[in-house]
Amino acid sequence: THLSSMPAMLVYHLRNLWTPITPEADLPMYRFPQQTSAQFVLVMSATFPIPIFILAALGLLVALKSYWCELLFPCAILLLTLAEALAYYGSARFRAPIEPILVLFAAGALWWLTQDVPSTLRWQMRKRRRKG
Repeated sequence: THLSSMPAMLVYHLRNLWTPITPEADLPMYRFPQQTSAQFVLVMSATFPIPIFILAALGLLVALKSYWCELLFPCAILLLTLAEALAYYGSARFRAPIEPILVLFAAGALWWLTQDVPSTLRWQMRKRRRKG
């Protein structure tokens, strides 16, 4: 009955899905905030996902150029998880099924950035230096 608020709700669902840490109060790091291990995990949980998301997006873009056929299944899982978050409820907890895929894409981005084999960034830069 409130179709005008639907776009904002979908944006909230996506935002909540990609929030680095879930704000649930019953997590051990919130129940025992005085412990050093809980503080360490809280800092890691708030900071590590951001570079993983950025590297995963880069890795996905780079991999789709060359290996789009082999990546149909992981991309379908990503899209289905996004669709589920849009349709039902977006929460960082519901990102758990795709986090291994995100880590693999992030590793692919790091490989693309650091290796010197054909089609990687360093190889392309070296090739351009030779021409120019």
